[in-house]
Amino acid sequence: MDTDDVVQEVYLDAEKRLQHYIDGDFPSLFLWLRLVVGQTLSNIHRMHLGTASRSVLREFDADRSGLWENTSVCLSQRFIAHLTSPSQIAVKGELMDEVRKALDNISEMDQEILALRHFEELTNQEVAIELGINPKTASIRYMRALTRLRGVLERLP
Repeated sequence: MDTDDVVQEVYLDAEKRLQHYIDGDFPSLFLWLRLVVGQTLSNIHRMHLGTASRSVLREFDADRSGLWENTSVCLSQRFIAHLTSPSQIAVKGELMDEVRKALDNISEMDQEILALRHFEELTNQEVAIELGINPKTASIRYMRALTRLRGVLERLP
């Protein structure tokens, strides 16, 4: 299944569930669509990988096993994205390891705030809705998480 097929599935699922959004009490269309995308991707994953004759895990590098289990791994890849030359690829791996170590040394709440802001690309307002806190608190937590991450990164060799 290629990207276009996945996007088409998301559009179809969103169209089927549109009345659910209209009748529901969702704070924003974006967050509702994000929910639909997540559920659709889970269904596609379950359908295609559950019936596959071989494990998709064989395609992962041994050093990167458990890739999707850890927010810090996803965040480290997001922060160090798009380096492409051979030397940049080596540097990218080293930077990802450093960022991953730094992220592992901050709280789960800090990781969650950073993931929502940078990986999910939500605004502070949307983060507040997602976490059930007020927007000012979300903004303060985000700035504190950045400060703590910066402090951990500065202590790394």
